[in-house]
Amino acid sequence: MRLYWSILFGFMLISAWSGSAAPIKKSIGLIQQRNGQTNIKASLKRVETQLNGIIAEYGRNGLEGDDLNALKRFQGMLSKLTDEEITKILKQLEDSNLLKGDKTKDSALLAFDTQKNVITKLNTIYLEWQQEQIFRELSDRFMKLSNVQRINMRQAVKTAQTHNQIIPTNPSEEYKIDIRIQELDQTGISDEADALIKKLEALNKKLSRYIEPRPSLAIKIINTDLKPAIQGSVKDIQDYNLSNAALKERTSYIAMINIARILAPKRDDEEVIRQALRDVEQSIKEQQEILDDTNALDEVENPNPEELSQDQADLVDQTDFIRQDITELVPTAAQELGLSTDNQQEARAALSESTASPETAAETAAAEQQAALENFADAQAALEEALEAFGEGEGE
Repeated sequence: MRLYWSILFGFMLISAWSGSAAPIKKSIGLIQQRNGQTNIKASLKRVETQLNGIIAEYGRNGLEGDDLNALKRFQGMLSKLTDEEITKILKQLEDSNLLKGDKTKDSALLAFDTQKNVITKLNTIYLEWQQEQIFRELSDRFMKLSNVQRINMRQAVKTAQTHNQIIPTNPSEEYKIDIRIQELDQTGISDEADALIKKLEALNKKLSRYIEPRPSLAIKIINTDLKPAIQGSVKDIQDYNLSNAALKERTSYIAMINIARILAPKRDDEEVIRQALRDVEQSIKEQQEILDDTNALDEVENPNPEELSQDQADLVDQTDFIRQDITELVPTAAQELGLSTDNQQEARAALSESTASPETAAETAAAEQQAALENFADAQAALEEALEAFGEGEGE
């Protein structure tokens, strides 16, 4: 009975892939691009249906063992795949000679060997995917923690400004409460970071840095930037030195983002450019909103240029991360983003100028923000051109 279902499984998988796993060329047009993705997902759906049928037959016939467990693991993986992972896994199976066997040798032994080899291939793919999920989870959690750290950093700045950035000899009860809240929040961030670091260090011990360098690269940033900054910020808060604490919290926030970026799933050049284009489009929207708020400063009852300065500083960081991603791939766009950050920095400085009136700060900052938008637009055009070139290259 086991041999019978082994033969059936081998033929069904070979049949499924021989008709559905042909390479799909990406086209220039966005509509064709979406159609290509739809076809890829349809191919995977057919494989999923075949797997479900085989697993059901195993169950009806009371068959158990490692083969069935491998199929179930792979089955559970299919529903959790991203578009990029779907494409990668299809490519892995297409490249496998195991799925391109000589159908003329229609013997039971060949079919059985094919099934065994296919299950081995599925097991390998599953283990690779499982490891990648660990990296994805760590990356996501570091990125989410960076946002928590950014919020606490901004609160530290606000608290310092409220209390005139003075280290008191006899702090008020209100100040003590503000400091205690800041300390509790920062300690919580430190505890969460420690938990993530331990997981990353355990992963690093299991993997060779020559084969998988991401954990060791992330740990280097942890040791040089993240740990000293987090530990120092807690001490500064306890000493009522919120200005220094905020600087260290910013270092922590940037370090967390860099760690998340290192651990994130690997992307090909086209996807890097495509994501950069999406990020630039989002940054343009955010910069326009900051510009609108800046222009409206003289209409606000209690204008707070410093709050807008912090918003602008956040966008400076976001822009620089995009620039880093495409420096080698699209140098023209990277240069324009560099110019945009220069303008943004000037706008941030103008909004932070304590001696200037809100009207003067707004006028100076708005001009720089408009220039930043123009550079963003030039970067967007360069990215669109680079992405179009990818399509033309693959369509030839």
